[in-house]
Amino acid sequence: MKNNDRVAIVIVNWNTYKLTRSCIVSLNKCVHKNFEIFLVDNNSSDESVEKLKKEFKDLDFILNNENTGFCKANNQAIEKILSENTFNFIILLNSDTEVSPFFIKPLIDTFKSNEKIGAVQPLILNWSDKSTIWKYEGDINRTFGITSHRNKNKIFLDEKMKSYTEWASGCCIFTTPSIFKEVGLFDEIFFAYYEDVDWSIRLKKQNYLIALSKLSEVYHHESGSSKSLKKQNEGYLSPKSHYYNFRNHIIFLRKHKSDYNSLGIVIFQLLKITQFSLYFILRLRKKKFINLWKGVYDGLRVKI
Repeated sequence: MKNNDRVAIVIVNWNTYKLTRSCIVSLNKCVHKNFEIFLVDNNSSDESVEKLKKEFKDLDFILNNENTGFCKANNQAIEKILSENTFNFIILLNSDTEVSPFFIKPLIDTFKSNEKIGAVQPLILNWSDKSTIWKYEGDINRTFGITSHRNKNKIFLDEKMKSYTEWASGCCIFTTPSIFKEVGLFDEIFFAYYEDVDWSIRLKKQNYLIALSKLSEVYHHESGSSKSLKKQNEGYLSPKSHYYNFRNHIIFLRKHKSDYNSLGIVIFQLLKITQFSLYFILRLRKKKFINLWKGVYDGLRVKI
């Protein structure tokens, strides 16, 4: 039976040719074939575009002259998809993932099961151990303003899992063009990190639910798009990643301050900043220490 639901899949690439290629190869093995891939390249220097164009003839490329960030890159593709007005669904998918052959249909079925569902997140497992969870249920601690992945790295146990989540990871979000029109796109002030939590909260404030689909599986390479393949003097995770993590957490809390306990947030942020600062000093991570404090400063002063 032919499925007429047309799906647009957005992948942002920045110097991750091998990962992006593996992701596309896995998508092309999906049972649901009625999809188109929009590949946004943020000015990669690893010849990603040339290699991908040569191997995959049916990709829709959006090429940037600079690294515009995860948020803007996704928004560029979403805007193009909305303007074409020919797609029923949109999937935002990280380049450092691979998917199961039955990835798409359960997402469609789950979305259609309840008119109050505004987005669906698949079961995201660790690529290195596909029996363990990378992200499925997301929690938000309203007292301290902390977001977390529940059961991270634990064995997936079906009977203990919920049907809905507080927030959907930008690693993979399934929704519709009409939802983006109603809720809006990613807030580009974030560049990368926390844009997914921010969008999830805006979605839920429109009285939509974020559902979970355990039958749709994604396999995630841990920090494949923001982590060095080899450990450097500053560690695996780049100093810039720490900059955006601290900056954006503060921006996120400022933006949604009415939803949280102000005293709890201040206490937790002071403890978090102190802990990481001491760790970077003891480990001689000078660049990370500088980027942490630059992130804190920029997070407090940027206009929102």
